[in-house]
Amino acid sequence: MRAIYGPDLKPAAPTTGRIVPFDQTEFVPGGLALANGLSNTGYLYVPNACEPGAPARCRLQVALHGCTQSAETLGDVFYAHVGLNEWADANRIVVLYPQAHATTLSELPSDLSLFGLSAPNPMGCWNWWDTAATPCISPRRASRSTPSGK
Repeated sequence: MRAIYGPDLKPAAPTTGRIVPFDQTEFVPGGLALANGLSNTGYLYVPNACEPGAPARCRLQVALHGCTQSAETLGDVFYAHVGLNEWADANRIVVLYPQAHATTLSELPSDLSLFGLSAPNPMGCWNWWDTAATPCISPRRASRSTPSGK
């Protein structure tokens, strides 16, 4: 967290905020969250100091879970217990935990092109290594020479 927010980041503190579930279907074509690789529900951690009407603005941190680590698989382990909320609470940061969905072929529409879909996502991964275009999932794929390393 210090690499992102700098040396003035306060140490993690016990959480006093709340986890807010939100509907992810409004962010995908036709509301088809599952077919587009998103779970229907995502989560937001809101520190007490960031509730509506708070006197000062808060920052936003997006936290993407790893493959097979969504709430569908692990319950609240990632969004409630990974340790980001404690840092967020101490530093006026709202944390957005969008949830990927492990999509199977049977969940995809018959005409994928209508929805901009290309393939199933059986492990519920975020496509930061351009896995839809390459058969290998490797950290080495994320470089300046690959489409996802822009």
